[in-house]
Amino acid sequence: MNKSHYDEYLSSIQALQYRFKSDMNTLRDYCENFDGAFKPKNPGELPGIYKLYQANAICLDSLVVLDYLIGYSSTILKNINDPLGISSDITHKIIKYKPFLRSEMNVEKYKNIVINLFTTVNK
Repeated sequence: MNKSHYDEYLSSIQALQYRFKSDMNTLRDYCENFDGAFKPKNPGELPGIYKLYQANAICLDSLVVLDYLIGYSSTILKNINDPLGISSDITHKIIKYKPFLRSEMNVEKYKNIVINLFTTVNK
């Protein structure tokens, strides 16, 4: 890894928490509830979280953090009928990227972000 790639990686890690919180706000606005983000609305569709990723509304880092928290990607892969392989491609990216984020993550911080955003009562 050359210096510019390493610098880019470091800045990405430093912005991870901010980006994750922003992405979770996007996810909350898109889905009726947290569980709904991981289930397709209709048979044959991708779940909301993968649709948002495809639309560049949330980043791969956030998918990876959520997978560390709840381990959703293997369930999606097993339960989605995806003849084009879109969900398997996204899941493959998540699995390959996980080792790069694990050492940089404070799981409790990210868990609290999700809990706070998705359990807030709307007034």
